[in-house]
Amino acid sequence: MKGFRYLVAGLASLGLIATAGTQASAAGPTHFTINKNEVYAGWSVHPPSGTTTEAAASWKVPQVQCSAPLGSRAWKQSRAAMWVGIWGQNPASSKSWLAQTGTVSQCLNGGVYSYTAFAEMFPQPQKTLSVQVHPGDEIWAGITYRGRVAAGKDKGKLKFTFNIVDHADYPSGQATADLYTSQNVLVKDAAWQGGAIVEQEPNGESGVFAIGGLAKLSTPASFSSVGVNGYRPYQYSGSALHRWDMYNTVYRVHHPPTLGTELLASTGADTATGFQVTWKNWN
Repeated sequence: MKGFRYLVAGLASLGLIATAGTQASAAGPTHFTINKNEVYAGWSVHPPSGTTTEAAASWKVPQVQCSAPLGSRAWKQSRAAMWVGIWGQNPASSKSWLAQTGTVSQCLNGGVYSYTAFAEMFPQPQKTLSVQVHPGDEIWAGITYRGRVAAGKDKGKLKFTFNIVDHADYPSGQATADLYTSQNVLVKDAAWQGGAIVEQEPNGESGVFAIGGLAKLSTPASFSSVGVNGYRPYQYSGSALHRWDMYNTVYRVHHPPTLGTELLASTGADTATGFQVTWKNWN
């Protein structure tokens, strides 16, 4: 979404991007790459085939509590967006694209609850969908990569299709449409990896201000299923599998002053029953 690139770009100097190596887990995948950033938490996969052709996920729309301190950033705007997507190899690159669809649970101005569905081909503008979502609704969503368009007005563009279904309002609660990159985009810049993510409200801010973008949740941010090219994340391992954890940059007053990190949202192991993101509330 709108913070996808600029909040990822600039974090490498703080040691917050792509921690190399592997890590063991009692359940789920045993080896994976850890990615630290200020916006996302979840799992993504780069399939051995080299191209992600489909990504799908199921979840319940989390409920938010809009009771942040008056005038705080969280009072003005905070959210928990849950989405599934397919994106490029390097999110920090200006060449990277992201096809995604999902739901947004949001607080505005201290007490306005907002629950919406969306689709987006980032960096193009986000589209709010007509699907009416509510807290606790069961959502299924998917992105499919269709290949490069060979003829017509979209010739040379990479084509994706999104589908999203709200089971509480089926069949009217669904939407599908095609999404396109610009012309001559490389496949590795738009269909290198796919996964399921929980995202805060970037708002163009980072560092000590980033925590304000986290909506306070009264129900968990959990994916009940995730699939990439027909396989669950826990069925991949090594360099193909990426876990995203959300960290805040913290300014510490020392002599001299230093920058540190604070964990905001951690991603649980992906298993046959899905995974949960543990979210630090703003209070």
